[in-house]
Amino acid sequence: MIKRLLGGSGVILGAIGIVLSASGIVATWWASGVVTTQVQQVFDAVEQALVLSEEAATRFAVFIDDTQARLDIIDEEAPVATTLAAELADEIAAIRQLAMTADQVLTTFEPILSQFTRTDQLAMTLREALDALNATEGAVQELQAGRTEAIETLDAELETLTVRVTALQSAVAEAQDDVAVLNRRVLRWIVLVAVAVTVIFVWFGAAQYTLIRSSWRLAHPAKRAAVASD
Repeated sequence: MIKRLLGGSGVILGAIGIVLSASGIVATWWASGVVTTQVQQVFDAVEQALVLSEEAATRFAVFIDDTQARLDIIDEEAPVATTLAAELADEIAAIRQLAMTADQVLTTFEPILSQFTRTDQLAMTLREALDALNATEGAVQELQAGRTEAIETLDAELETLTVRVTALQSAVAEAQDDVAVLNRRVLRWIVLVAVAVTVIFVWFGAAQYTLIRSSWRLAHPAKRAAVASD
């Protein structure tokens, strides 16, 4: 009687263990999916910031080329220079908005990503380009005020801006490579952790199955003896 009671208890405990093991496996992969989704959302936001940074770098470069070309053919008549300055001011405002949006996203994730990528370098380079853009805007404002001598100042600021934009383009490419590699690694780590936890639960479930078999034999000694005699 005691053996049957112990055997029955073992079967029940083993069955509960198998249910818990199966539930653990399901929960593991559910959690893995949730974590993967959240992580991917972070990387999507960062990648969007990189796209904006790349677009800003392109807009910077186009602005520099167009402005230098227009300065080469402009005469020093105040009305013409003032018209050009007004157009440049609008272009600068659009570029600044684009670059600042990218900088805000990079700043949000910089404490995490800076440990594994060069996004901190990108953010710093982007701010330097913005500083150079602000200096260029100062020359444009002087030109817009009718100071035609500001054309030389503007030309000098464009040269400084060119250096900053070249560095920005390199920083964008490096950060894009780093983020892509980190994205793949993190997703791989999530899968590996889920697999490792699954193996543990499978091992635990197998142990419960062994417990069930042993308990069943303990609870039914007559059947065990009959099987042995056969």
